[in-house]
Amino acid sequence: SKSRALEFSNKWVGKISPAQATPMELCVRGQILSLFGRHIEAIDVLMKASGCKRLDSDTEALVMLALAEAQMKSGEDRDFPESNFKKARGLAMRASPETQVKVLASYALYLWRECEKPSERKMASNLAYEATMIAMEHGLEDELLKLRRVSRLVI
Repeated sequence: SKSRALEFSNKWVGKISPAQATPMELCVRGQILSLFGRHIEAIDVLMKASGCKRLDSDTEALVMLALAEAQMKSGEDRDFPESNFKKARGLAMRASPETQVKVLASYALYLWRECEKPSERKMASNLAYEATMIAMEHGLEDELLKLRRVSRLVI
């Protein structure tokens, strides 16, 4: 459950300093904080994760994605999450197909929900389609199930 995730994450923070945490551990912590509406704390943790050296492509893309989502939920100026969604998209192109699909689907939802220009709506549809094609090409059945929700909205 969500509350158990927060409880576990809080215990983890008591046992390990942020300097000892891996970027992915920080990413998960940031996502949990954001899930509970603690967006400012989440952004702080995710900024630490993004500043780590030698991140692999998947981790770097997922950290940027989590940061963009937390910024969006916090109500920050649209330029911040949009910039990080774009960074995540660029990073994801060098990452695993699973990461590519997650980033593209999330970016598509963001554009569909937050943007009103027809060109942005068209881009959202294109991103959702691209994510679907990658998932189909690589047999990512779980991701395809999740994409059905996105596709219903944006395609």
